[in-house]
Amino acid sequence: MNESDAEPAASSEPTAYDEVPYVSTARASTSPVRMEAIARLLGVPAAGANDAFVLEAGCGDGGNLIPLAVALPGSRFVGIDLAASAIAKARAGAVAAGVTNVRFETADLAALPESLTGFDYVVAHGVYSWVPEPVRAALLEMLRERLAPHGIGFISYNALPGGHFRGAIRSMLLRHTAAISNPAEKIRQARAFLAMLQLAPDAAGEGYRSLLQSEIGIAVGSSDFLLFHDDLAEVNQAYYFTEFAAEAGRHGLRFLAEANFADMSLDALPAPLAATLGSLAERDLILKEQYLDYIRCRGFRQTLLCHDSVAIDRTISLERMRPFRVAGLLERREVAAGSEFRSSAGSVLATSDAATVTALERVAAAHPASVPFGDLAAGLDEAAAEALAEAMYRAFAAGVVQLRLFEPAVSAVPGERPRASAWARARAPRGRVVNLLHEGVAVDDDAAAVLALLDGTRTGDEVAKALGRDAAAVHAEIAGLARHGLLLA
Repeated sequence: MNESDAEPAASSEPTAYDEVPYVSTARASTSPVRMEAIARLLGVPAAGANDAFVLEAGCGDGGNLIPLAVALPGSRFVGIDLAASAIAKARAGAVAAGVTNVRFETADLAALPESLTGFDYVVAHGVYSWVPEPVRAALLEMLRERLAPHGIGFISYNALPGGHFRGAIRSMLLRHTAAISNPAEKIRQARAFLAMLQLAPDAAGEGYRSLLQSEIGIAVGSSDFLLFHDDLAEVNQAYYFTEFAAEAGRHGLRFLAEANFADMSLDALPAPLAATLGSLAERDLILKEQYLDYIRCRGFRQTLLCHDSVAIDRTISLERMRPFRVAGLLERREVAAGSEFRSSAGSVLATSDAATVTALERVAAAHPASVPFGDLAAGLDEAAAEALAEAMYRAFAAGVVQLRLFEPAVSAVPGERPRASAWARARAPRGRVVNLLHEGVAVDDDAAAVLALLDGTRTGDEVAKALGRDAAAVHAEIAGLARHGLLLA
């Protein structure tokens, strides 16, 4: 890996992102912790999450990259964006967060200095579908040239067939606002048009109305910057997965997995359909994924790529699972078939196997910390340990648990003087913060007030006194913040 102080080429021309700033937020699937786990699970020796060189293309104001730099102090991060105003905010944010392992530059991804290479992970969220074809090609070529031999690229993009339906709304909005150049007025008129559409009677059949209202609801609920840069964007192209995979292949890249691994799962499908797609996957994984998009009407993908020379092994074994740690915020309930474990995201795994039940109970009790798989399998014979490895893989593939090889410095139990990161404390008044696992956590006003004071200098009682609140209630708030991975060990 190489990094120098050479400055990437910058553009002095203001962009639409300068006129209407895009507020970037943390996306859990972009964490090197998660990408490393998926790569290693599939036999790819990706770099350790806390010893990596990471680039984010289209980093915006640093809302995704800064909390990664906080949680992974052993890694180095570079963020680039064409919007100079966003980069200025990102630099200020890094200073406020007290991180020195991240740098931000106004730069074009097609004109990076040769010294910026050997990236272990490259993240491009919200870029590919929203740039012209030459820039898309430049992004893929940059991955080919700048990724380390076992590097992993993350690209999110709008997908088909789901993108067809959002595209219909977008087409209407573009036609309605075609003559308007002022961004603020364009947004105002777009919202007025959406409000009008919401009043439309069912004149063309219930199916059409249902589809229309669903997509309108998403657009109405979008912030101004999302509405402007997504639905009103000059470029917004959706792709069939086979098209994207073929284009990546032309640049020497291949499909590794979806960054949200559970998106590839067939478990929720009817058994005959799952069997058909499972058989197809054995012959052609790309085509299986495309058919899964057809069935789910998927409109968005978060895809992991690697060099086409990299060997991928999708078989799961006890030896493959041994190094991993298992984590999850789980609720258990008894059902007719045994025990059902539900994740905070709503994913479900049912099992009657006693060893699996015991393991998942231990995982739930340890959250937000993780439990080494070796500890979960301790005392089991080889056959039982192998079965538990398969069960933990199934739970991971279903989105019920997370697998990781690196444990962030997260505290499951508040210390005497609890401490949250400077980044989380500064963002607390916004009502949503990022924990050390790179997950977004909503905090109400009471929790935000407590969080803002957790700088490691006060006891829980002192925080309560400073806020003029009941000590027991404040200690309960602090315990809740710990439970959600917001306290530093």
